[in-house]
Amino acid sequence: MPPRTAIQITERITAIIVNLPNGKKVDVLVLAILFCIYEKDHPLYDEMINGRFKRTERGNENKIIDISLADFLQKDISKEYLSAELIYFIDPQSYTSQFHNGRFVPKDNKYFEGNYPIPLSKFIENTFCKIFDLHVDDFYFISSSDDDLTELQYAEEALAQHKIETSPEVTLLWLDYIYIKDEYNKITKEQYRDFIELSSPLDYMGDS
Repeated sequence: MPPRTAIQITERITAIIVNLPNGKKVDVLVLAILFCIYEKDHPLYDEMINGRFKRTERGNENKIIDISLADFLQKDISKEYLSAELIYFIDPQSYTSQFHNGRFVPKDNKYFEGNYPIPLSKFIENTFCKIFDLHVDDFYFISSSDDDLTELQYAEEALAQHKIETSPEVTLLWLDYIYIKDEYNKITKEQYRDFIELSSPLDYMGDS
């Protein structure tokens, strides 16, 4: 984004957050990426919001194959930015002291409070595109053999079974858990559209 546009986007996001009604939620990173697409490629934004995104290319044996939204977006972003590290500060104990652990006894939550990193590329693929790409699986985490589990129990089981470490994989597991626990997964693409399109453009008043 040009600097002026980046500043305007930041101001609009700030205005949205300040005026967010009690009980309403929004993922600021999702909103920021969507604003950038809205400004840079409005037809693509429309396709994503309306569920009409579809791109194809010729694969092996000249067959036509679908291109995922994640692959399409990442082709247009430099490797330098795709590898940029996002940092989430997470306090695991504030969410739960124990995890559901399948058919085993519950497992103590021993994850540490601190910074959890994730590259922008993985955030786009595993969090952002879940909202706007119908071809993306609903969840990143490990499948369970027990079909009676709730979504939150699936997420807890994945965290319980993973090695406690600082890695993008662990960050993704926590993001899945937090999305379900705090109901960010219930924010629809239509609601994000309302955030984008109903926010009043704010002009950057720079030095004259």
